[in-house]
Amino acid sequence: MVIVVEIVDNSTKKPFLGGWKDVRTQREYHNATTQTRPRDPKVSWDSLTSRDTQTTVFADKSTEVPLEKDSQTFENGIHIPRISDKYLLAGKFEPKQRKDVLQDGGASSENLEAFAVKIQKCYRAYRTRAMIRHFASIFRNLVRTNVSFYRTFEEQHGNRRQLHIINSTKPRTRDDFEMLYNLVDRWRIEEIERANRTFMKCSKMAAHAVILQKEIELLRAIDRMKTEVKQAQVERRNMEFLIRRTKPITWTGYRGCTVSMETLRVQKAKEYKRLYESMSRMGLTVKERLNLLLEIKEFFKAHTCEIVLEIIYLIDQELCLLSRNVHETMLEQLRARLKLAFLYFIRKETSCDAKCRTEEEAVALNQGPGGRRVITNQMTRVCGRCGKLLAITRFGLNRHQRISTCLNCENIAPKSSVRPVHEPFDEMLRRVRKHEAKMKAFDSVAFVIGPKGIRHLVTVIWHGKSGISECTDLHQLALVRFQKEATWAPWNTLVLTKREANVHEEIEEPNRVYSKHLIEKFLRKNLQARVTFKSLDMFAVTSMNDSKARIINVDL
Repeated sequence: MVIVVEIVDNSTKKPFLGGWKDVRTQREYHNATTQTRPRDPKVSWDSLTSRDTQTTVFADKSTEVPLEKDSQTFENGIHIPRISDKYLLAGKFEPKQRKDVLQDGGASSENLEAFAVKIQKCYRAYRTRAMIRHFASIFRNLVRTNVSFYRTFEEQHGNRRQLHIINSTKPRTRDDFEMLYNLVDRWRIEEIERANRTFMKCSKMAAHAVILQKEIELLRAIDRMKTEVKQAQVERRNMEFLIRRTKPITWTGYRGCTVSMETLRVQKAKEYKRLYESMSRMGLTVKERLNLLLEIKEFFKAHTCEIVLEIIYLIDQELCLLSRNVHETMLEQLRARLKLAFLYFIRKETSCDAKCRTEEEAVALNQGPGGRRVITNQMTRVCGRCGKLLAITRFGLNRHQRISTCLNCENIAPKSSVRPVHEPFDEMLRRVRKHEAKMKAFDSVAFVIGPKGIRHLVTVIWHGKSGISECTDLHQLALVRFQKEATWAPWNTLVLTKREANVHEEIEEPNRVYSKHLIEKFLRKNLQARVTFKSLDMFAVTSMNDSKARIINVDL
């Protein structure tokens, strides 16, 4: 049985992509030997691997091979070298005068003098260049070695500026508040001068009123910050006092062992500290505060002394007000009085004032409800400006030697001039005293004069600027000795910047370094200082034999 099968060739016809034909066999050869059919559109390119095939096309060309040959001509400008030729080079120019001298074998006096002058000129130029190179290398070495010093100085100066800004926004010390008052006074004077130049009559009065209102607001803000700082300092000192009382007694025992013992006094001090911390804690609820007051009242139940009677009286007042739902803001002054009385009791615990009396003596001494008595009997006076009843020690003397206003009102009172800032002058004085102590010159006037005297010396005599560079930044100025052999004194000083002071201390003979004009200026300033501070001559002559340094603020 024969089955006929028909085979269908569905392969694609290869396109002719170029090739060549054998002449003898008449066979054609295509360049692209591998051809594939078109890609199925259902199949992605990522699943296929393709490779292009290329052939090199060769072409036969004829070229002409170059041939190089020597040729000789008789044209001008063309020279063919020979073995017998000599090459001559142009030498250094030699003057005819020198050439004649060398050829003759001798020289006249005029020629020798000219040669000597030229040799000296060249040598001097060489020596000058060598000196310049030498000092330039020294300068580079100094700059290279002092890079860290300059960087540290700039960092300190920048940190001081940053610290100045921080202290202005959040003052903490007396110098910070003096700086704020100084800024307010300067602002007020500048604003008043600007208003006087700009406005007339009624407008000027209105501008002055606005300036006064702003000044009052600024002074109130400063006074508020000062009160907060004072309260924080008082609270910190009170806690330090309580912590010192709670320290146990320690001693060195057998074989160097440290032994500590808590006496009854120490245990009682710990209980006082716990109660005081509870009284100072903020955010207590009314129920917690009532329990605390009852605990304190129960703790002082066995005492009948005057101070405890005062504490119990204040506790009863707060209990009564809390029972009537009085707001806590209305009880701040009462709680401050209670804390103050509690601290007074702790301080006077071991003295005779805190001895408990019998009930009959306590009843006999009671005056008023709750046995309230006056704890202190010091003299008091009412301030005529703020209207507060203060102790006599809180008042100062005015020009007429009469008690007028308290010290706080005198400090915040507006003045026509700018209030001085003593912080830079304190820094200058500390630097001078440290240097004099290092030189073991304990009889120096630096340990006698005060910041006010330094301020008068710098601002009035030296006009608040350096004697050399005339720098007016007080934080960069320093006081040094003019003559190193003598101790420091206002009549033996120079006001220089800190850099200039460091250089001045390395100078052995200042008279040879400074110009005549500067020396006369320094001597004139020192003579003026001697006339001004003539009352300090006795301290400069007599050495200090006492172990304690006597500090006298020279008020000029």
